Amino acid sequence: MTSFAGLESDAATDDYVASVLASFESTTANGIELCTSGGNHLFVARQRKEAVGLVVMSRHQELVSRAANCWAADFVWTRREKRYQGIAASLIRTAAAHLGVAVQEIAFRGPFTPSGAGSLRRLCPTTVYITVAE
Repeated sequence: MTSFAGLESDAATDDYVASVLASFESTTANGIELCTSGGNHLFVARQRKEAVGLVVMSRHQELVSRAANCWAADFVWTRREKRYQGIAASLIRTAAAHLGVAVQEIAFRGPFTPSGAGSLRRLCPTTVYITVAE
């Protein structure tokens, strides 16, 4: 759904995902791996032990005035050959349920790829909260 600046190729993104996963402690529930590090939560979808999608969630202080339980999806990724299968949406719904918020209450960090923007409109058809990378 979103792309980080500097992660132009799938190979660079795959390397980034591998490095992030290495720094988190994890548990698994309902087929989704939950990893935590500090105040961040990483939700990972795996198929045959390979990460095929992930969502990085963090609490955002700049959003606290909007609601007491403010979470943002800082990074959403699905392996290119696994896109359009609902993996990212499933991860976001799982993250929202685990964190005790509605999907529509999550802020999403831009910029968005065209397919990510479309997915976001389907997940949050009326209102979308957006944070921008610093």
